[in-house]
Amino acid sequence: MLRMSSPLESRDNSHVTCTVVDGIAHVRLARPEKLNALTLQILDDLAGTARTLRRDRSLRAVVLSGEGDAFCAGLDLQAGTKSLGGGGQSSGGGNLDLRNTPPTVLHAIDTPVIC
Repeated sequence: MLRMSSPLESRDNSHVTCTVVDGIAHVRLARPEKLNALTLQILDDLAGTARTLRRDRSLRAVVLSGEGDAFCAGLDLQAGTKSLGGGGQSSGGGNLDLRNTPPTVLHAIDTPVIC
């Protein structure tokens, strides 16, 4: 089994893992204690993983899944608003670039993506 090397895996707090086996990339949301609910950091990590995968011309498919009992519970509003600087209440700020969100970047990969 070939494990993809990426800066995402070297961070202790990353909740996105990626392995590549026989041309198939297995991308996993790794936050099962919160049903893989998304934070802004996870969205950023997922988009970064997708950008890395987009450059790999040997890929035949990408499989996106979640560890534990759920694929993804959606946006973690409590954690998400804290990272926007609102202390638990949305401040309306943040710097989420919609051109680099996971759906946009995953769509740009020239190989099938299975979620």
